[in-house]
Amino acid sequence: MFLCSPSNENENGQIVAAYFSTKADGPFACVDCREEVFLRAGRSQVDHFAHANPITCKFALGESELHRRCKMEIFEGLRQHPNTTNVALERSIGEMRPDIFAIINETPVAIEVQISSLSLETIIQRTIRYAQNGNYVLWLLRWTRALDAPRYAPKVWERWIHAAYLGRAYYWTEGLTVVPC
Repeated sequence: MFLCSPSNENENGQIVAAYFSTKADGPFACVDCREEVFLRAGRSQVDHFAHANPITCKFALGESELHRRCKMEIFEGLRQHPNTTNVALERSIGEMRPDIFAIINETPVAIEVQISSLSLETIIQRTIRYAQNGNYVLWLLRWTRALDAPRYAPKVWERWIHAAYLGRAYYWTEGLTVVPC
């Protein structure tokens, strides 16, 4: 399935989140490419928008259900946190679009949920672009039982993230629970 941002515009030009919308609030347009998107909602999936024609938008990328759930749990947790403002799902920051953006303790933070493998080059380039735009980036990896194994072999990009955070990597377990390793 090709997905668009969980936040898009309704017919009145207002930015709306899939999580808080109904199909009756449509029609919807992608905030980036301005093309038509549809609300996908149901009990077995996290609410999201999908492009009518996925080829038109550079952000119409496939995303797993686990990735969407992780984003929504972090988004909901940050929305309720007292020292956090401007929480948004996939808000465009120049040519970058982090999974979650928030101002945390007056600091702009882009949160990237990393569940599948990205190339080391992609992670480095995104990190540099966020820094150039004055944003901190938090790469959150998904906690798995393999991390408890006596011998865990991290991927190259995991080792880079570990080094970038001065000997720690941050693993998401649920909600706002993050485990530093």
